[in-house]
Amino acid sequence: MSGATLQERPSGYRVARRPARAVPAGPAAGTRMLPQLPAAPAAPGVGQTAMQALLPVMGGLGMVLFVVANGNPVFLLAGVVMVAATLGGAAALLLGQRSGVRRSVRMARERYLAHLEDEREELRAAARRQADLAAFLHPHPGALAGLAAEPGRLWQRRPGDPDFLQLRVGLGTVPRAVRVALPAATDPLDPRDPVCRRAAQSLVARYGDLPNQPLLVPVAGAESITVVGAPDDARRVGRLLVAQLAALHSPEEVMLAICCPGSAGRWWSAAKWLPHCLDAGARDGGAPRALAADSLEGLRARLGEVLEAALEQATRARRLGGRATPARHLVVLVDETDGRQPGVLEPTEAGVRLSELGVSVIRLVTDRLEEPE
Repeated sequence: MSGATLQERPSGYRVARRPARAVPAGPAAGTRMLPQLPAAPAAPGVGQTAMQALLPVMGGLGMVLFVVANGNPVFLLAGVVMVAATLGGAAALLLGQRSGVRRSVRMARERYLAHLEDEREELRAAARRQADLAAFLHPHPGALAGLAAEPGRLWQRRPGDPDFLQLRVGLGTVPRAVRVALPAATDPLDPRDPVCRRAAQSLVARYGDLPNQPLLVPVAGAESITVVGAPDDARRVGRLLVAQLAALHSPEEVMLAICCPGSAGRWWSAAKWLPHCLDAGARDGGAPRALAADSLEGLRARLGEVLEAALEQATRARRLGGRATPARHLVVLVDETDGRQPGVLEPTEAGVRLSELGVSVIRLVTDRLEEPE
């Protein structure tokens, strides 16, 4: 259980208590190897088959010649019967060999195709679990307001969680957590059943990716993320990122600062009063100071103590030969859609990067040429 400031009230602060996070189980990620393909049906040897059929026929004809030479009608009738039986047996032997080969090939093929169908059902079930988990961890933007009203879901992400500051920007195709792969050919001279091979290749190709899943931007550890688009579109994406940051992360662990021109104030006026964007240690009149300004120089002045503490921690860690782990991550959203250059936020100390200070900058621009280097 941990407490965090939720919002300012005239009588003080309301405290939100976060219970231990409960996450539904997802599929065990990995790639399963399909069993080896059945051997291809061997072509029957024409000469061998013909000899197997001719040998009894030749024996029967020899008996007929012996009977004819004897001249006894009874023996002659018996010889004709024996020749007919021999011919029938040879035909049955030939057909039995061919049908037996086809039967064994068909049975092996049916068993393999049935196994592929079982694999297909397991892949579908794993895909459903993966999609359900993704929808739980990265909900639709329209569900964020209701999610923030649930005590068990508000600010549910902790810095140690793998989805910490992983923000959803849309839907797209992602790799499946559970896949299947064809086994490596053991002998290139040992042909395999072409029907089973085509079915297995189709299964591997069809169940490689999963469509219509959340696409994520990893903000933690990224120094600069740029959203390029028309002003209103870029600002909508920026507001989507801010909404997820505010609903899913605690202000004790993630801070938000906004740099925007006065003409864009209507887009960010509400975001300025999020608890993530308030400095409880400083006051503008009676209210906490909002971490917002119309230039990065002005924003740096409001973030002075935060940046100085982070810089001191990073410098001390460098002297000790390590890397600092900031206690709070700072996300700075810079609205540059009016074409102006609001300045830079990077520290003046040589060799110190924003990522070492736990700072990530999200820039909203209208042209790719305006992206930072």
